[in-house]
Amino acid sequence: MYTINREYVGSITENGEAFCFGVALADDTLVYLDMAGPVETIKTICGKLVSKGRLCYLNPPRGRTIYLNPAGPKTFEVHRKKIAYGLVHCMLLHTAINQPLYGELSKTYIIHGEEQQAIQRLGYHIHQLLP
Repeated sequence: MYTINREYVGSITENGEAFCFGVALADDTLVYLDMAGPVETIKTICGKLVSKGRLCYLNPPRGRTIYLNPAGPKTFEVHRKKIAYGLVHCMLLHTAINQPLYGELSKTYIIHGEEQQAIQRLGYHIHQLLP
């Protein structure tokens, strides 16, 4: 098992403020989001991104606003864990990371911690594509 290092990348302000510790975009589409904050704020952000498929704005400490544009509604797996005192940690993962569609033309995403892990995962995807 590998870990992905967390680093503060900015905040999302929706019904409060959530702090983001990881984000991945591919072709301007949100693929991965790691955030923590008050329960109601996280619910609002998840409702907007996951249920409605509407974009949110990530405000980095420096630089321009980053648009978190989901591919559409219901395209994320949501993983939540209560931290303490009304705070929750939440990760959104695009469904194509864990459930790629091999029988049709689609995109697959790989998130990796080390190069060897990426090579193995890519080899697995190629093996699944071959008849």
